[in-house]
Amino acid sequence: MISRSNVKGSASALQTRLYREPLESRPYVIGADVAQGKEGGDFQAAQVLDCWTLEQVCVYQSKVEPHVFARHLRLLGHLYKTAEIAVESNTYGLSVILELRRAHYYRLYTRVDYDEIERKPKNEYGWLTTSASRPLLINEIRRVTSRKLIRWRDRSTVLECMQMRLDEKGRAEAPSGFHDDQAFALGIALMARKERWGELPLRPVEADTNPDLLRRMELWEKIRERTAEVQGEWRRSQNPVEVEAWSL
Repeated sequence: MISRSNVKGSASALQTRLYREPLESRPYVIGADVAQGKEGGDFQAAQVLDCWTLEQVCVYQSKVEPHVFARHLRLLGHLYKTAEIAVESNTYGLSVILELRRAHYYRLYTRVDYDEIERKPKNEYGWLTTSASRPLLINEIRRVTSRKLIRWRDRSTVLECMQMRLDEKGRAEAPSGFHDDQAFALGIALMARKERWGELPLRPVEADTNPDLLRRMELWEKIRERTAEVQGEWRRSQNPVEVEAWSL
């Protein structure tokens, strides 16, 4: 059974820094930066954001293998009200997405790509970091930071964002000897949230003191959740996948 106590009790394995408990009335998004999961390499990183306030509510970091990372993401997703999970689909991210689909976690971020063979748009799972999308991600981090829209809670993420520099090719990345996994996980979460909810977050004061606004936002989120459920049911009927038994 997935519960709050499961995640807290596995803190040593999950390596989570939980800053705020999930609220019933709030939607959440998780950005995941995937690595190989070996000692000496990059970290598996995940950032959980409140979609209304852009508050960092939970941060994850470890060097587990991708299939274990997928299981941990699923735990975090269910803890935060079946949050939408946006996984970087480059290289090892594809295996993480596959594991989440096998577990029938239906709230996965999808992007629209153009199929060159069939010559029509198609939905693909995950955030794809390319020479075109990378600057958009970096600019979104800069935008929410400069406008003071994000509510920082995690010091290590702030330091990673501050340390990022442009290399010889003009790409923003961490200097040699430093990591940027949390910064990119944050950027992925921000981009997924922006596509679904728009640019400006709703502050807690505005949402919590305006009953009519709160009712409308809750209704809109229920519509989104039901739409995602229907899409998930259709996908499973079209592409049945064997459910893997998870030991929690």
